[in-house]
Amino acid sequence: MNALIKDIYIQYPNGMISKDAIEFLKRDIEREGTGYGHIRGLIGEEMRKKRAQFMIDSASTEMMGGTSYINDIRFGSKGRNMVEDAGIPVPPWGVVVLEGPSVEALRKRYFSARSRGVVLVEVPFDTFKIAPSPESRARFGVNVIQVASFIKHSAIASLRPSRHGGSIDESILPESVRLDLLGMIAAQGFAWVEIEQDIPEKKRGELISLARRAGSRVLLSELVRKGEEWSPPQGIDKDSFDGYKVAANIHDKDSLMRFIRTTASVRRWAENKKVVFNVTGEWEELLSLITPLFRSEMISLAEFDIGSSSRSDISGGVKGYFSEREQVWRSIGLIGSEMTSSWSLKDRFLKEDTGLLFQIGRAFDLVFKTKVFNAQFNEMGHEMVMIPIRSPSEQFEKRIQFCARMGARGALVEMPFRSSALRYMDWVDPRSNSVGSIDTIIFKEGNKLGYNSEIYGMGDILKKLKVKPNSRVLVLGTGASGRAAAVAASMMGMDTYIAGSGSDRTREMASTLNGKVKGTSFKALKKPGLKFDMIINSIPFETKVVRGTSDPMMEISEMVKKLSPFYGLELNITTRWTPFLSAVESRGGEPFSGVDFLVRSIMRSFRLMTGGEASEPHIVRTLSETLFG
Repeated sequence: MNALIKDIYIQYPNGMISKDAIEFLKRDIEREGTGYGHIRGLIGEEMRKKRAQFMIDSASTEMMGGTSYINDIRFGSKGRNMVEDAGIPVPPWGVVVLEGPSVEALRKRYFSARSRGVVLVEVPFDTFKIAPSPESRARFGVNVIQVASFIKHSAIASLRPSRHGGSIDESILPESVRLDLLGMIAAQGFAWVEIEQDIPEKKRGELISLARRAGSRVLLSELVRKGEEWSPPQGIDKDSFDGYKVAANIHDKDSLMRFIRTTASVRRWAENKKVVFNVTGEWEELLSLITPLFRSEMISLAEFDIGSSSRSDISGGVKGYFSEREQVWRSIGLIGSEMTSSWSLKDRFLKEDTGLLFQIGRAFDLVFKTKVFNAQFNEMGHEMVMIPIRSPSEQFEKRIQFCARMGARGALVEMPFRSSALRYMDWVDPRSNSVGSIDTIIFKEGNKLGYNSEIYGMGDILKKLKVKPNSRVLVLGTGASGRAAAVAASMMGMDTYIAGSGSDRTREMASTLNGKVKGTSFKALKKPGLKFDMIINSIPFETKVVRGTSDPMMEISEMVKKLSPFYGLELNITTRWTPFLSAVESRGGEPFSGVDFLVRSIMRSFRLMTGGEASEPHIVRTLSETLFG
C-alpha cells in the first residue's frame, strides 16, 4: 500500500483533514483492493455538509505507469456521501502524450494531467520547431533543459523522424543533426528515452551510453515494414535496453495476423523487458481501441482520453465529457470498476485464432450487448471477443469495411443503421429483407450476410409458449421490431395482424412483408367483438397513438382490456411493469416483458456469429447486472 500511495491531499476551505480520516481512506482503499474503487463511509458531519475534493496522489515504484488512479470524492449539499470517478481512472498502461507550442503550455498541460492521476507522460520533442541553424538548435536545447526541469522524472522523451511517424522531415533537418539533438535529450535524465533501433550501431551505442549515464531507461523502438514478418534484430545487446517498442502498419486481416504473431515473438525475445506495441495506418483510430488486447505495457493516450479536470457540478454529479476510447475500454472491462465484472477482457489478449466481433452504433447506449457476449465467451472459454465501435452516420460504410478487412466473424448493428445496412450486404436473409432491417452481419468467404435476429428470436418465444398455429396474433406498431414480430408470427402459421395509425398505409406496408400479414388501424380495433389470442406491443411509451392523448399508453391499455388476449408480449426493454402488461394481466392473460424478447434475439445473434449456443440463464444474469444494476 505504501508503495502505491505517496500522499493524500485534501483541497478543503478550512485546511487539512484529520489524520484519522486519512487512515480511514487508506484502510478503505485496501479493502477495495485497488485505487480506483469507490470509497465509502462517513468522515464526519462537518465534511458531509461541505463540498470537498480529495485527491489521492498515487505514485509507483515503477515509473512505467504502475497502478495509479485518481478519485474525486464530493459531498453534496444534502449531506449524502457522493463518490464519482473524476474522469478515466488512468490505466496502468496509459501514457499521456503532451504536445505544446511552448514550454509554458507544456508545463500547464503536464500539471493538469498529474492532477488527474497521470504518472507517466510522453513528450515528443519533434513537435517543437527545429531548424538546422545553430541559433535554432541552441534554442531547442534551452527548451529541452527547461522541460526537463519539471517533467524529466515522469516522462518518455522522443525525437522521432518521419519514417517512425514523427514530425521531423529528414530532407529539411539532416539525420546527423537530429541525432545530435537526440543526444542532448538523452543527457537530461528523463525517465525514459526512445532510441530507434535502425540508427547506425556506433551512434546508437553512444546515445544509449548517454542515456545510461544520465540515469534514463532506454526504450528501443522498431518499425516493421509493410508486408514484412518481424524477426529478432541482429547485433543488439539485450542488456543495453529496458523496453522494446514495435510499430507496424495494419491494413487487413493478414497484416493483423502478422502483428499478433509479432507481439507473441517480441514478448518471448524481450523476456523480462517492457514491451510496447503500436499500430499505424489507415485504421489506426479504430485499432487503437483494441491495442490493450495486444498486451502492450504502454499505450499512448490523448489528453482528452483522461477526461476534464472540472467535470462535476456543484452537487457532485458528473456531467462532463467521456472520450470514445474511455467508453470502449469501460464497456470491455479494461478500466474502472468494470475490471472485476464477468465481461472484463483484462486477462485476455489477441491470438491468431481469436474470433473478432464488433458492435456498431451511433452511440454507446446499447453496449450491454457487448458485455453479454464477452461474459458468455469468458464463461464458456470461447476464444472470441466483441468490441463496440461508434459510428457517425457518414462513417457507417467505412466501419463495415473495417470489420471485413480485419477478418471479423460478425457484427451487431444498432439503430439508426439497421435499415441502411441492407444496401451494403452481398446477401440478405429473405425474411429479414422483407422487414427492411437487419441487426446481425456475418462475414463469410469475402461476403457480407445480413440477418434480423428479432424475427427468429420472436419465433423462439412463440415456440416456447406453444402458441398454436392459426391463433390470432395482433402486433401493435409498425416499426422495425413490430414488423419483425409480425413476420415471425406469420411464418409460424398464425393469423397475424399488424396495427398502425392509418389503415391504408398499414395495409400497404403489411403487403410488403411476406404476403401473409394483414394490416389494420387502431381505429378499426375499436370495433366490438374482436378477439386475439396474443397481442405484441412494439409502440414506445412516449408515442401518442391519438393526437391530444395526455397519457401515450392509456388508449392502448383500454384497447387491450377489450381484446382480452391470452398472451401479452412487451417489446420495450424496461425495468417497470408497463401499462400494456398491466392491461393483459387484468384480463387474466399471461404477460411477458421485453427482456424475454431481448434474450431470445441475443441468443439468435450469438448462434449466427459463433455457431454455438449461448446460456440463457447466464445472459439473463448479465443483463440483470448491466441493465438493472
